Amino acid sequence: MPLGSCLRSSLSPVVREGAARPDILPGRRDRLDEIAIVSTNGIRTRRVTWRQLSSRGIQVAAELRQRRIGAGDRAILWGENGSAWVAAFYAILLRGAVVVPLDHQSALVFVTRVVAQVELRLALVGGGGQESLPASLPQLLLEELE
Repeated sequence: MPLGSCLRSSLSPVVREGAARPDILPGRRDRLDEIAIVSTNGIRTRRVTWRQLSSRGIQVAAELRQRRIGAGDRAILWGENGSAWVAAFYAILLRGAVVVPLDHQSALVFVTRVVAQVELRLALVGGGGQESLPASLPQLLLEELE
């Protein structure tokens, strides 16, 4: 079975419309208030719990739903690792879509080639990368997901 099929079938209760609120850690509700991600930006340190990460992912998934991103659609995820990146990744999976992750330091020529070869419906992008993508590709900025 292809990986995409495995992911969709394992997420089917989550992807199904009207399903109960999904957890990012199924079966581990006792860990939801533990720290999931610690990020530092200069002198500022940010701690995000699993519960906060799950909630943000669900909010982003709602935004993707409004943008009609669903099962089988492809979304590029191009930005620095952090809580917004993880929430966006989780949201794409919740919608049953396919994540096309790119390293935030990828060469522009590589990104251009990926965009040309993959039928993308949306770009979730951070760090100024949006200026390098075609204007016709709908975008959601990772900085807005913080």
